[in-house]
Amino acid sequence: MEERYDTQKLFKLVKNIRLTIGDMSLQRFSVLLLVANSGKEGIHLAEIIRQSGVNQSNATKMIHNMSKLKANKKPGPGLVTVEAPDENLSMRVVKLTKRGQETMDMLFGPQDDA
Repeated sequence: MEERYDTQKLFKLVKNIRLTIGDMSLQRFSVLLLVANSGKEGIHLAEIIRQSGVNQSNATKMIHNMSKLKANKKPGPGLVTVEAPDENLSMRVVKLTKRGQETMDMLFGPQDDA
């Protein structure tokens, strides 16, 4: 029977994710993918909430836990950064850091910025 999906490739990807960024939940990884797919412009926190279906509290906590400093004030992986234009927290934009981009490139290969 022919495999519909390349399971070996998928298992290798999951292994690399765990080696690179630890035991990340699927929900948190999906948020990281939303940020990665947003490009250099980043993505508004409200859009992350809308697309992922998580509530604001959980989305904020996930973003903090992928930042340089986790919500519990312990060092984090530094995959994303949060910017608020003119200190307007309602317009927070989440972007990949250099480390976040390097991590995504390692997992998926370099992507065109088209």
